[in-house]
Amino acid sequence: MVDTATVLKSFYESFGLPAFTTDNVPDDQELPYLTYRFADSDWEQPISHYCQIFMRTRRNVELLNKAKEIKAAIGTGKYIPCGDGYIALHYENAEIVAGGDDPDVRSVYISMQMDVLHS
Repeated sequence: MVDTATVLKSFYESFGLPAFTTDNVPDDQELPYLTYRFADSDWEQPISHYCQIFMRTRRNVELLNKAKEIKAAIGTGKYIPCGDGYIALHYENAEIVAGGDDPDVRSVYISMQMDVLHS
C-alpha cells in the first residue's frame, strides 16, 4: 500500500524541484528546493498544510511563477489517490518570505488545507 508521505513527496517533486519534509532537508542541499509539512494521522477533519519553495534570486518572479504552477495544479481542490482513498488539498494563499541573513535567498510559503480520506 502506498503511504501518505510517499504520495505527498511525489506530488511536490512533480513541480521539478527536490522536495523534503520540513525536518528532513539535507545540510548540503543546494537551492532551489521545496519543503512541506507532513503529519501522518487519520484526521476527522481537514488540517493546515503548507509547502515552502526556497530559491536564490533577487526577484520574486521565479518564486511567484512556481507558486502559480502549484496553485493551478491544486485548482479548486486536488484529489490525489493514496492507498484505499485519497489526499485532498485545498489552496488558501501564498506569501513571499524574506531570506533572513542572505538577501538573495527568498521563499514563498503556500498554505492549504489537507484531508486524508479513506474509502
